[in-house]
Amino acid sequence: MRRLVSVGVVALLMMLPAAGTRAAQGTAPFAILSSSRTVHRLVALSFDDGPSPYTPAILQILHRYRVPATFFVVGEHVLQYPSFVKAEAEAGDVGNHTYTHMDLEWLANIGVSQQLQATQRVIWNAARVRPVWFRPPYGAVDGRVAVDAQKLGLHTVLWSVDPRDWSEPGASVIVARVLASVRPGSVVILHDGGGYRGETVQALPTIISTLLRRGYRFISLDTMFTPHLQRPPDTLTVTSPRVR
Repeated sequence: MRRLVSVGVVALLMMLPAAGTRAAQGTAPFAILSSSRTVHRLVALSFDDGPSPYTPAILQILHRYRVPATFFVVGEHVLQYPSFVKAEAEAGDVGNHTYTHMDLEWLANIGVSQQLQATQRVIWNAARVRPVWFRPPYGAVDGRVAVDAQKLGLHTVLWSVDPRDWSEPGASVIVARVLASVRPGSVVILHDGGGYRGETVQALPTIISTLLRRGYRFISLDTMFTPHLQRPPDTLTVTSPRVR
């Protein structure tokens, strides 16, 4: 069942401790990011739920167009395909997507930390990189989870363009949904794991080439957001669509 969690058009969220969980004493404000307010035609690609046997094909396409991306990997999949994670790190950035693709809102704080720390470890072992970006599975995030991630040095980022490629709507539909939704500062979520991803692989070249013709430049999440982490909260747009 598809659920939607509305975070609202708010950029800076203060943690409210949930009942039965520890309160964060003196916790600083944190940001949950999904897109950047910019007049420039910039877009960031991201891929969730890998690595998988589809990952090399996606990496080849990115290499062909010289386009960076961020891969939000699942820890247990990293153990299956460690060489793919190393290739992802060389092609762009690797982000933390938990160890077992867990809905973290259902876990106590210690469980959240264990999921994130275990994933950080296997990524380091595979690629010798330490992620700074975290994407919660299903977009399921609240203030408590975001603060726990922040304590581990992880910035929480969602997305603003979701073609729902995981539902296998067809490559042409994936292309149409992305092209209709991209705006300056968009973060696009696609999937390289978690099921059949042949449609995503088929759609990706058209998505990239069309956006390039429209004058868009593909950039990393670091480039998209790092300046904004130092700015007032009204420079950020936060929306949290929650999917399957």
